[in-house]
Amino acid sequence: MLKETIIAKMIDFYRGNAEDISHFLKVYAFAHTIGGLEGLDASARDTLEIAAIVHDIACPLCREKYGKSWKAVRENVFRTKTGIRFLEAEMGAGGENGDPLPRI
Repeated sequence: MLKETIIAKMIDFYRGNAEDISHFLKVYAFAHTIGGLEGLDASARDTLEIAAIVHDIACPLCREKYGKSWKAVRENVFRTKTGIRFLEAEMGAGGENGDPLPRI
């Protein structure tokens, strides 16, 4: 039931973007199949499948902020220090006590 709720919320989150919805559903199906073939226990399989459902949750924000160019997103987000700053600034990410993310 939890996965179905998360899937429904992600469909709402993507606001009808068929490409994003189709992509995360395909990744979820692959994760489900691979988890079964690998013999994962129910808890590990649930974790894998939920991670698959939400794995691109930042994509709409990145497209809004940097445009649809994958190169622009990569240049602005995926550089290690910039990526950490992005997470801290945009998503409030941090440690359990709100500490900043560790520097790499």
